[in-house]
Amino acid sequence: MQRYICADASGAEYWLDVNTSGVWSSKEGIHIRYDAAANRVCFRDGSFLVMGATSAANEPDAGTKYPTTLQDTNGNQILVRYNPAFGSTIPNTSARINEIEDVRAVEACSPFGCGGYSTYRFNYDDSPFDPRPRTFRIWRVSPTASVPAKNTT
Repeated sequence: MQRYICADASGAEYWLDVNTSGVWSSKEGIHIRYDAAANRVCFRDGSFLVMGATSAANEPDAGTKYPTTLQDTNGNQILVRYNPAFGSTIPNTSARINEIEDVRAVEACSPFGCGGYSTYRFNYDDSPFDPRPRTFRIWRVSPTASVPAKNTT
């Protein structure tokens, strides 16, 4: 491995190309470190991301890592769970977010039963004619009922 590329929310890309015993940093002065053994991006203020999802080989962005835990300096966490890759049942192997859990999370129930906690759930248009599913709906999970947070159709 020669470097990792880190993209921020604006789409800007930064090279993490200085390897010190498996912890990668940048010459560009962006003040982040990536610990490859722990799959953790650490920021100067102590907050960090755990890069616990990796797109599978059959995904268009194969090998790309995505955050599954976002933690601030006070210990507050946001958990992100991703869908399986096409043709797989293994979670966290695609870039398609399945659900987000934060401090407001409630137990998610459906006509098929209850299980797991989430704050938002994502639905995708899985058309057999389009190999790239698009976000169809984002649902906010509430204690009484799930309501659409945003309809993207």
